[in-house]
Amino acid sequence: MFRQLIGLVLLSLAAFGITPATANVSDEAYIVESPPVIEFGELRTSGDTGRADVLNPTFSGDGNRIFYELTVRAMTNGELDNFDVVSACFFTSSAASRASDRDTLCGYGQLNPTVAPSDPDPSLALSMAWTTDGTFRIDGSSNSHALGASTHSTLETSRTINSESITYVAHRLKFQFALSHAAINTSDWTVRVVAVSTPTLENGTKGNPQRTELLDTSCSTSYVDQIEIADCGVADTYGVTFYGGFSSSTNRSVDYGSVNENSSSAVRNIATASYYANDAATLTIKASNFSASTDEIQLITTGVGDEKDNKAITLECNATAVGSGAGQLLLDSTRQNIFTGLPRSSSESNGESPKDAPNHTCQLHYGIGAAFANNVYQNLVEIGIKDGDTSTGPTVNAVEIPAA
Repeated sequence: MFRQLIGLVLLSLAAFGITPATANVSDEAYIVESPPVIEFGELRTSGDTGRADVLNPTFSGDGNRIFYELTVRAMTNGELDNFDVVSACFFTSSAASRASDRDTLCGYGQLNPTVAPSDPDPSLALSMAWTTDGTFRIDGSSNSHALGASTHSTLETSRTINSESITYVAHRLKFQFALSHAAINTSDWTVRVVAVSTPTLENGTKGNPQRTELLDTSCSTSYVDQIEIADCGVADTYGVTFYGGFSSSTNRSVDYGSVNENSSSAVRNIATASYYANDAATLTIKASNFSASTDEIQLITTGVGDEKDNKAITLECNATAVGSGAGQLLLDSTRQNIFTGLPRSSSESNGESPKDAPNHTCQLHYGIGAAFANNVYQNLVEIGIKDGDTSTGPTVNAVEIPAA
């Protein structure tokens, strides 16, 4: 009876659907996107495939700009539209060796990650940015850096992190730029890239901006290195070569007036040149013989007075500026230094503006023999500029650049 009763009870429980059950509880989490992941390559001259070890600054007004390219990938496991800005700063590391210095010089810093630099010194930095409205720009207004044909595209890619394949979407940016003539002549220029994105939160609002900074291309393919702040080694560096030139307003025309045989002109005070230089500069001078029609009077340099009773002219110039002037020079077609150790023009408060060299004086001493008396004889005096400190930064064999 007992066995039979128990069997009936069990059967009744089953018939009413009362069976042992397990509670199914659903756990969930809203995963916020990671900070941006940055990759960038070496600088290249536009149209070339090799690394640009040395960059040439160029002048905005001469129509011969040289452009360079930096390709950046800013990747996310979230939404591409969440990016606020991707910035690329090319700067001399001696001016910004610490993070706080870089933030001041290049902007987009840790405290204000979406704020551009106020007006970076063009001799020390070029700050560029791309924003998700599709616009490329150069930050600041007091510089002659230039943007070229910069481009943007998007892509999907993957990276292996700790043996796992992670899928990212990315902005691919090609920053094309030309350097201002003011960029200083050193060998320690480097690149900093910053990407900032603002994640979308679970309630649809925006979170706090997430900023990633990258200085060294050797770390650029490793997400782990970026988030763990691993030692990436020494940042990649580039040279900026010497630039020298003259303002178009430079005019050295000199009228020595009427000069009799075996006599001299008055001493003329002459404005030497208004020059551009991104390093200490040396100015040079040379002169051609005087001529009128088919007649030519030779310049001699053996000494003032040696022209007397000879068909010759001695063109005596003096550069007496303390610390830079060469003193007395007797000019002919041989180029001579007239001023040395002149400061770079980009050291001025406006680094884009030219700087005036010290004045010099010249006096013409004439002997005899002009075939066309009572006529104007003319010559050409050429001022040149070259790198005055070849121990700092790359130079092109201290090349002479004559005045226009």
